Amino acid sequence: MENRDKNLIELRPPLNLGLASGELEQFQNDIIRPILKFQNELILQICYSQFVKRKGLFFQFSEKESIKYIEQLVSRDQHFKNLLIGVIAGYFTSKEWQFFTENEKALKKRLLSMLIKRIQSQVSLLTSDFN
Repeated sequence: MENRDKNLIELRPPLNLGLASGELEQFQNDIIRPILKFQNELILQICYSQFVKRKGLFFQFSEKESIKYIEQLVSRDQHFKNLLIGVIAGYFTSKEWQFFTENEKALKKRLLSMLIKRIQSQVSLLTSDFN
């Protein structure tokens, strides 16, 4: 298990975000943000596939409507939400997973907020010729 944890940490891109004020913020900045950055391409591919599965309505929306749609989809579709959380949580070390589960409600809220903003900031990629 120790070797897996070491390998997972080495995969993450380094981010220098300064000092965090609390444990949750530190976890967010030191663990979740680098994993989101590392998994960005996969997250976008998953979203694109989800939009296609939903009859492609997303591709007919204006940018403003697309941003709103992303937030609604991630917030309301439990299966999709859990898939995205799993894509991130799968890169937690054993110790990080333990901390995440101990603070699950607050950290899920932070993770989903960051995830939604990340996807929304890349709407133009998703609506262009993504494949």
